[in-house]
Amino acid sequence: MNFMRFFRLLSYITILAFLLFCQSIFAQATYVELIHAVDHLETKEERRRFWMQVIERDQKYRGKDATIQNDFENIKLAAAYYNKYGYPTKDVESTGHGLLYVWIHSWNPDIAAHTFPMLWQGYEIGAISNDKMRNYILKGHYHSSINDGLFDSLSNTELIAKLGFNMNEKISIPRIDSMYHAYMSARQKMGAPFEIWEAQPTVKEYRIRNEIIEDTIHGIFVEIYDLNGVSYLRSRRKEWKEDIPRPLIFVNGDRNRFKTSETNINHYERDSERLILKNIDGDTLQVCFPYRK
Repeated sequence: MNFMRFFRLLSYITILAFLLFCQSIFAQATYVELIHAVDHLETKEERRRFWMQVIERDQKYRGKDATIQNDFENIKLAAAYYNKYGYPTKDVESTGHGLLYVWIHSWNPDIAAHTFPMLWQGYEIGAISNDKMRNYILKGHYHSSINDGLFDSLSNTELIAKLGFNMNEKISIPRIDSMYHAYMSARQKMGAPFEIWEAQPTVKEYRIRNEIIEDTIHGIFVEIYDLNGVSYLRSRRKEWKEDIPRPLIFVNGDRNRFKTSETNINHYERDSERLILKNIDGDTLQVCFPYRK
């Protein structure tokens, strides 16, 4: 092998090694590296690899492994991307729902409300169907925060207004930071729950493309906290930690009858042996018993 051929071969090997090294660095990118990379994703391939990273960060730590820090960083990555490039289309994020998953896992309803424009743009371009927008995204938030029985009578835009979702085009990353730190401060001050109840297994029905699917739900816990004399309730699954404490509102001043918003048509009734969730007609929706480890 003459010198020139050896030099060219060495150059090719060096370039290939460098490219593989760069790809490896990208594949192991930290949050800081990814947030700095957002403004420089010039090609579809770079954007595709960015979303592969974000989705891996989101899906790798779910259930008992979920952490608010990881999910908080992911929603900021999604918002930063959206602010510059808009909703990721399928040629960039093949599932078309990667950003939606990140948004669902944002823990804090204030952060979800502020970052909602990402989902609305996905809806407007057809990446999120009307069924998913209405019966999954809006319905879930409406029932968990308002639940006044009026959902079916309201249009999507009326639901969004009632939920107080942000509809501005841009999302403020500093505002997300502020919401996160306020939430974490309150959680730390709250400490451990002073009451824990465990629910009996319940069966829920879901309609998917005109087919009714039944889901038996195990391991639901209801926790009651106190912060500066105010009681909070958190309902969560054993393997799902994202549900947050909500202030309790006592019905007619009765501390054994309470709900999580003024408009909520469901309420809890408590005695020494059971905690029962009832609907507006008095029908039992859920029965919980004191949790014993």
